[in-house]
Amino acid sequence: MTARISLVALLTLALIAPAAFPQRTKAIDFNTVIDNSVIDRLVKEGFFEKTFGAGVKSEQESRSKQAMR
Repeated sequence: MTARISLVALLTLALIAPAAFPQRTKAIDFNTVIDNSVIDRLVKEGFFEKTFGAGVKSEQESRSKQAMR
């Protein structure tokens, strides 16, 4: 299934960042670079449920737990 909720997850960054920025990965504070507040607001306003239906609720909860905060 294709991801419908685009929250940036810590695991994703841990896998991608070292390959993209091998010398700078340890110096980057991803919490200051990544901002999931727009996606959080869309979730709160019900955008994804209106767009994809009520079945997206469990995906929202799962991805929210994995997201950068």
